[in-house]
Amino acid sequence: MTRTFTTLTAVATTVLALAACQDNSLAPSRDQITTGSPQTLQTLATGVIAQNRTEAGLYVLYTNIMARDAIVLNSEPRFTSEFYQAQPDPYDFIGAASWAGSYQALRAIHSLFQSPAYTGLVDTVKKNAVAGVMRNIMLIAYLRIIETHDQNGMVIQSDNPTVLGPLKTKASSLAYLSALADTAITNLRNGGTDVPFTLPSGYSLHGDYGTIANQLRLAHALKGRIELSRALSDPANPVPANAATAIVELDSALADAPGTVTQEYLNKGPWHEFNPLAPESTPNPLVSSAFFVTNNFVNSINPLDARKANIVATSPTSANGYSASNLWAPTDASVASNKRLPIPIMRNANAYLLRAQAKVLTNDLPGAAADVSVVRQVEGHLPAYVTFANATAAIDAILYEYRYSFVYEGPQHLVALRQYGRFNLAYIQQSGMPSPSTVVVQQLPIPGAEASARDGNITPVP
Repeated sequence: MTRTFTTLTAVATTVLALAACQDNSLAPSRDQITTGSPQTLQTLATGVIAQNRTEAGLYVLYTNIMARDAIVLNSEPRFTSEFYQAQPDPYDFIGAASWAGSYQALRAIHSLFQSPAYTGLVDTVKKNAVAGVMRNIMLIAYLRIIETHDQNGMVIQSDNPTVLGPLKTKASSLAYLSALADTAITNLRNGGTDVPFTLPSGYSLHGDYGTIANQLRLAHALKGRIELSRALSDPANPVPANAATAIVELDSALADAPGTVTQEYLNKGPWHEFNPLAPESTPNPLVSSAFFVTNNFVNSINPLDARKANIVATSPTSANGYSASNLWAPTDASVASNKRLPIPIMRNANAYLLRAQAKVLTNDLPGAAADVSVVRQVEGHLPAYVTFANATAAIDAILYEYRYSFVYEGPQHLVALRQYGRFNLAYIQQSGMPSPSTVVVQQLPIPGAEASARDGNITPVP
């Protein structure tokens, strides 16, 4: 067993063991590609997609806790102590989150690319289609890693899992992802009409992502997300050129927008689906009696915002010195149907707000107002903005929409707070935030097992 594989497996085991002893289920099915006999393309692709889903719950939960929108109150004290009082321990389940499972998915994709089921394809159109879809999944897995670990960096997975690759800086990681997105786009442009294997039903829940046209739009959206991250990687030194590239990519992603944007169009994108019944026995991992929203989240919403209906008052709950009395309706464990609720991988509402961010950087405040207003009107039922007086007002509006459209859905609010330098002591000590709030936890650490494999050298390199 190689050093890299040992590291990642150890981290995965830690996550599963520690999550299992809590009263909330954070570890969905860890379906693996079976070894032994030659695998079909369908079997390999199904294994990749199943593995990619395993980190969805941890990724969303921890980033929402860091953003001080979600709070977990149960017998496990580290959900509060390691986000509000100290930095996460790199050796426990929090410090290991969104690392091992993502790399398992990435290694599975590299294995697929080396398998006879893929290399033996003589139809180049079909081969491009497979490559484009798999590279979209690679982008999603890598974004999950860099968005949680931020300036701590990440490793670019090689074809050979025995090689311990260097830990790369955020800037070099995003540059790699930008090039990877370009390759995915090229593959998909030459990939014909349909994906040559069957995707899970969540990929056709809001738009048919079994079509190459929609996979191509997804690739453009992911490229826009990456370029926006590159533009705002250093809040003190934004890069408008990357923002301009992001706009071009997001224009392509949203090119099929109807004249009047609907909720269904904002929901368009691939989604992870869950089934609590046997034989899968995998409920939505964000449904738990221990998951709440913070008092600041509740007190800061516009009273006329339609999303306020999802804030449900419940009996005050306390644990480990913290308390909350409101939950977010889709996480309510008392509603049995919530266990089946899907989690979006990336939906169009995100693309509109990303484009608004990019337009602020290119001094198009009316354009930014128009994009923010799409989400504000459709999801919040609030009046549109005509324009913004200045960039600060635009950023305030963008952060608000991220907070209330993506809570318990993704890391968007946390990422945007970091991008604007708003994630600071003043922010986390606002009224209604978990108190005491004396530690700013903006990113997860490099897992302890990974650090050990590197003899403690976890300084990212360009």
